[in-house]
Amino acid sequence: MLRVFIVFALMLMAVPVQAATRSEGISAIVNNQAITVSDVNDRLKLIIASAGLPNNKDVLSKVRPQVLSGLIEEAIKTQEGERLKLTIDPAEIDAAIKEIAGQNKMSPEQFQAMFKRGGIPIRTLRDQIKSQLLWVKVVGKQLRPQIEITESDIDAELENISAKAGTDEYLLSEIVLPIDRPQDESDSLQLAQKLIGQIRNKPESFPALARQFSRAAGAALGGDLGWVAGAQMPAEIEATLKTAGQGSVVGPTKTPSGLHIILVRGKRASSAENLPSRDAVANRIGMERIDRMQRRYLLDLKSSAFIETRGQ
Repeated sequence: MLRVFIVFALMLMAVPVQAATRSEGISAIVNNQAITVSDVNDRLKLIIASAGLPNNKDVLSKVRPQVLSGLIEEAIKTQEGERLKLTIDPAEIDAAIKEIAGQNKMSPEQFQAMFKRGGIPIRTLRDQIKSQLLWVKVVGKQLRPQIEITESDIDAELENISAKAGTDEYLLSEIVLPIDRPQDESDSLQLAQKLIGQIRNKPESFPALARQFSRAAGAALGGDLGWVAGAQMPAEIEATLKTAGQGSVVGPTKTPSGLHIILVRGKRASSAENLPSRDAVANRIGMERIDRMQRRYLLDLKSSAFIETRGQ
């Protein structure tokens, strides 16, 4: 089951996010489902609060396109889960909310009261969790059975890592902002610059930002990649890591996957003593393959869906 982690800024208790005048205007149509302006505004307030982003017009204008894009993807994921007759029991969502509340040292009742004070319907969080859980079940049903990791795969990866003994390894966290269409690149680049500014000002905000904005497989874990050899990263990113010190924020760097923002949490020379276990290598290979497959799957779903966006 997907672990859902969202850390909420304390200012949510006292300062409602600006600008989200409720309206039942339509922001987008996804197949037969409408995403309303209210849906976008409520999710915008949730993201601003949970990620601790500055609450000003400039940030809101940069974040809003990404919020709408995320809601469109959530609608597609939810619809695919429902097409496959997969279901999420309300108790699963309740359990996730209880876990999130516990991480914030609150009871579920206190947590929901905080939402009410911040003017955020708890429904917007429940919808987000439902989409995440459904997509995990979709991936488990449709893609995971296709993944086969052999002992030869693990041996080859360990041999590759051993051959690079003495080269640099990095403890990394990552945010990936997708660029599905060329016209999206400008919006994603502007958002990336805002996120980088937030991370440099408040590095501890990285996990919450990754959970809300990143489309990489490790987003639910706050973007944590663990220790990675530079050569295991895309060449464009490896080049920037060579001069990066501990605590550096690298990016945005464009690759075929999108725009990458990297937080360098540590750096060391690889050696035989710190080789990963076979289980860790197998897990990493599996995650990389699942990530590539689920990206293609989602892109195929989006390309075949009817999507109409409207002015806000």
